[in-house]
Amino acid sequence: MIALNKREKLVRKYKKKGKDFVDWIWAQCKDIKTLFLLGIVSLVLYSPALVGWVVGIIFDLDWAWISATAYAAFWIGPFSPFFAIAVTVTLAIKRWIEVIFRRKKQKAESEAIAEAEEQTSVNDEPASDVQTPVDPE
Repeated sequence: MIALNKREKLVRKYKKKGKDFVDWIWAQCKDIKTLFLLGIVSLVLYSPALVGWVVGIIFDLDWAWISATAYAAFWIGPFSPFFAIAVTVTLAIKRWIEVIFRRKKQKAESEAIAEAEEQTSVNDEPASDVQTPVDPE
């Protein structure tokens, strides 16, 4: 009875984690830019099939049609990891792009701050070449 209770708790815990993970992926993919990137990644992953069909059409080669169709059938199949691979690559590229833009933004901000500090330090320094008048007393 106790082991069953622990098992139920573990199952609930991992179901919740799995649901949270799927919800996170769904939230990440709702952005139009991410969907566009997912489309590009899907086209790249399906490009061997697309190229095979185009070559089959242009040169009337049966083996190109067959290999392209077999490739597409494998990746479209219900137990293929295509969608997982496409989403993973898409989110990795998205994260990489975010990091690059974040670094550029931080660099620009730090340069602007350094420039502003340089200008204020130049304005705060007393002028050494200006002579102060001496009172004749």
